[in-house]
Amino acid sequence: MSRQPLVSVIMPFFNAEEYILSAVESVCQQTYQNIEIIVVDDASTDSSLGIVKGIADPRIQIIRNETNLGLAASLNKAIAAASGELIARMDADDICLPQRLARQVAFLQQHPSVSVLGTALQYFQTSRYTNYFPATHEQCRAKLLFNVCFGHPSLMLRHSVFEHANTGYNEILRQYSEDYDLYERLADHVQFANLREVLVRYRTFPPPAKQEAESLRKQNSHDIRKRLLKKVGIPESMLDMEAHTRCSNLTRVSSVAELDSLADWLGVIFHHNQQTNYLLDAALAEALTEQLFFLSYHNPQVNIRLGRFSHLNYFRPEVLTRHLRLRYWLKKVVHPVR
Repeated sequence: MSRQPLVSVIMPFFNAEEYILSAVESVCQQTYQNIEIIVVDDASTDSSLGIVKGIADPRIQIIRNETNLGLAASLNKAIAAASGELIARMDADDICLPQRLARQVAFLQQHPSVSVLGTALQYFQTSRYTNYFPATHEQCRAKLLFNVCFGHPSLMLRHSVFEHANTGYNEILRQYSEDYDLYERLADHVQFANLREVLVRYRTFPPPAKQEAESLRKQNSHDIRKRLLKKVGIPESMLDMEAHTRCSNLTRVSSVAELDSLADWLGVIFHHNQQTNYLLDAALAEALTEQLFFLSYHNPQVNIRLGRFSHLNYFRPEVLTRHLRLRYWLKKVVHPVR
């Protein structure tokens, strides 16, 4: 029988009294039991800390910050205190499904080359969307050009990932794209993967609740994407960050010509990558195709057929599943051109 590695579950929190009990209990009740649970109270002013102290589980360790340091610094403190061979992320307002840790440990034992592993997320509370992330390392790297390639609270990482210089969380970013920044720095050095299985329920909130956070996150994401585009080989003089941000955020367009212009920008990325081979061509083509698909999907008012893009050298219609195509058709029916 294979050795069961110790898993350190790290969970920072700040004023999470409404949700933290269910979050911690979902970790305590995992079918995989060889764990320690390191919770970091980031100077909460509500009853969160008292709630955690009231949970009778000797595997829980509590670290308390005297002042509010932010998520990134709290994660680094938890990682420094962790004894496990594997580290599992968890947020104080989410829920782990009972098999989560068992599934991830089994995968990492069977795939020793993989160092960072995520899962699909099932949103709940204000949304019921299921978010699936790229399965393979190369797909993850290509996805990073536009957005994160993991659901942060679903991560399980080998502790060894953090044993090298500059591989902890960037504390300057606090909790605004600190995960995106970490993935960008790790992607060229360790292997990524995602399970196509929902193992974490992710609590969502109305947009106004996080408006300021979204503004800071967008600025930090802009800087991370710029670093990645330079790795692809696009010179500073040719960087069109406005177009790239619009593609990444799936913003509204006013005309077919405007959408064509954004499609052309994606072609610029593909062209330069063919010179540098920074990303695997097939993975990049898939990521560009999906990004263009969702850009079109979120702009049904322009009323185009996907065949319009067939001349683009990166467009791979075969990667668009029947389910995606049906969604696209239904969106056009529900939102016809006026």
